[in-house]
Amino acid sequence: MELGNGLRIALVAGLATALAGARIDAAPSYVATPLGTLGGNGSTATAISASGEVTGFSYIVYWQPPYPSPNESMWHAFVYSGGVMHDLGTLGGNSSSGTAINASGQVAGFASLNNLPYPAAASHAFLYSNGVLKDLGTLGGSNSRAAGINASAQVVGSSDSPADPYGRAFLYSDGVMTDLGTLNGPGASAWGINASGEVTGVAGVPSPAGCGSPLGHAFLYSHGTMQDLGSIGDECSISGGVAINDAGQVTGQFSNSRATHAFLWTKGVMQDLGTLGGYSDPFGINSKGDVVGTSVAADGQNHAFLYTAGTIYDLNHLVTGIAGTLLSIAMGINDSGQIVANGCSVSLICQAFRLDPAPAPAPPAKAAAIEYYYPTFDEYFVTTIPAEIAALDNGAFPGWARTGQSFNVYSNALLDSSAVCRFFSTAFGPRSAHFYSSDPGECSIVRQSGAWELEGNVMTIAVPDGAGNCAAGTQPVYRLYNNGQGGAPSHRYTTSLAVRAQMMAQGWASEGSGDDGVTMCSPD
Repeated sequence: MELGNGLRIALVAGLATALAGARIDAAPSYVATPLGTLGGNGSTATAISASGEVTGFSYIVYWQPPYPSPNESMWHAFVYSGGVMHDLGTLGGNSSSGTAINASGQVAGFASLNNLPYPAAASHAFLYSNGVLKDLGTLGGSNSRAAGINASAQVVGSSDSPADPYGRAFLYSDGVMTDLGTLNGPGASAWGINASGEVTGVAGVPSPAGCGSPLGHAFLYSHGTMQDLGSIGDECSISGGVAINDAGQVTGQFSNSRATHAFLWTKGVMQDLGTLGGYSDPFGINSKGDVVGTSVAADGQNHAFLYTAGTIYDLNHLVTGIAGTLLSIAMGINDSGQIVANGCSVSLICQAFRLDPAPAPAPPAKAAAIEYYYPTFDEYFVTTIPAEIAALDNGAFPGWARTGQSFNVYSNALLDSSAVCRFFSTAFGPRSAHFYSSDPGECSIVRQSGAWELEGNVMTIAVPDGAGNCAAGTQPVYRLYNNGQGGAPSHRYTTSLAVRAQMMAQGWASEGSGDDGVTMCSPD
């Protein structure tokens, strides 16, 4: 099969190289699980619960330009639980998004009420519980948006309000939406709430002379009182809280004339968390004070970060099995250390990932991927699985024979490796076909096709850069596609330039990165 590039979806925007001297070997390691989609070509995670359930939004149909209509978003809130992404629906329009989730699986978010163009379009905050999406209403305006939830199903967010053109922060509890007020300036938004009902967000403060437009400061709302947490820098600096843990620690972002960085506020002290090279913006915190978010790195791109034990790390350096995918933003972390992050693969397919803590990766070990050929179907097959190799060699599957070609893969997941998914199809009868990819985005798209059955991740291998270059100690693996000759798709994977030339002379097409179509990198 031939796969075109998917389209990037917009990841949640925020206001890469680890800090000099940071010890990567002292940091935790993670194994990534791609969460897939609701049928479309992208998903974004926004929060993770204590039990590891994830919420966010996903496109529900596969689309390519031109976009059907500026008013047809076609993305829905989801809960990822038990390996399955569940669609939460909407409040009548085409779009919805989960923004927070508690340990009971209750979700806060927002959803469109209709599909009308602006300004007639409207969306409201919702609470999803026991299979029901409940409209939480507003503070008297047209729109509201939920941003946080705690174990008691108290919800916080922001709402239009006739009392304030900038909108107001709200706390929804026991069926009542309460305006939390301001810091004596215009506007307020709530973003996080902890188990005891303490809330953080941003609220307007009086603007000192010479500071220009209205300023906002991070706040802590507790027992009916909104406390100004201040900022870092001069009197014109601004700040905003985005998440709060059960110890009352707040993370957020400050911005002054010199820097825009993530902060951690603890008992009256606001600490600059630094960056990966440019600005940084946090989105989640756990009870240990670990913070996750996004930061511009040395390459000029946003990279997901983890701040733990006084050090900020690029999460891309800590995750095994998704080499070739850039994790650009981390949205949440729970007390078990599980993280949700979003990233785009080399195919430009963007999706949500859950990162689960794992032991430090073992030293590299290699295995041989053995190639077989079935002349009746002109089909190639590679495997590293000993039971499959033995069965093929012993004639359990008549007609298959070794070609004499093979290439090395890794026996274990490494920081610079990616899992290879394998699909099988009988949709082209009487022929069957296999397809392999080391690109999580491509795997996600193929999985949406009813013609292909996912057999699992069958090997681990390094991947090339965008220009098709393999790192030292590895050699290119070329992917060839038969252009559908014979009525069914077929692919061949080889490290031999001579084999590549032979297949292209037979009308096969080169697929992959760079001029030579490099799709993987085999360790020497």
